[in-house]
Amino acid sequence: GIAHALAASGGWPDGWIGVRETLHRGKSVIPPDILERLNTLEQVLAPTDLLGEIRSTVLARNAGMLDLLDDDEEADYSSRHNALFENAKRLGISAANEPRMVSQLLPELLRDRSNAVSVSFGNGLGRALADPRKLMNEAKAIIARTKSSDLSLLIIRGVLSGWQKVDAPGLNAFLDDAVLDPVWGAWLPELQCVA
Repeated sequence: GIAHALAASGGWPDGWIGVRETLHRGKSVIPPDILERLNTLEQVLAPTDLLGEIRSTVLARNAGMLDLLDDDEEADYSSRHNALFENAKRLGISAANEPRMVSQLLPELLRDRSNAVSVSFGNGLGRALADPRKLMNEAKAIIARTKSSDLSLLIIRGVLSGWQKVDAPGLNAFLDDAVLDPVWGAWLPELQCVA
């Protein structure tokens, strides 16, 4: 049906999250036959590749927040919160090996609806990218043509933070150049908050 078509065409992260929320909140009152159908739907809509995982964990509405409400009595909220951010960092590290995919996602990652999970994802990217400056040039081009009210540089904060961990001199050279750059110069206070 429709769910299989959506899954085959790259998935539907918001649908998957919605089904998970329904299962989480209603599992004690949902009739068994409906519960079984919802569990099947959840499996069909679940992300099956790196792009789907990133869209579901980093970019989707309330991305990853349901994991904080898990019923696992062994893990407290703080542990689940840390695991959410570590997973986002892991996805960033993995994405660093897929530069075309990162380029495709970059406009979404820079949108004003991004959240703190984006910082962790960016941190992973910044740690693992072979050439962080190339990504920053791509980001600069997007930022230059986008209204500042439609932007969030949380992903950039993460990239810079991760970059600093592996190549502080390279990051410092970028920040030195950013001072006089017409695009980055306007965002310098935000860029410097990681330095």
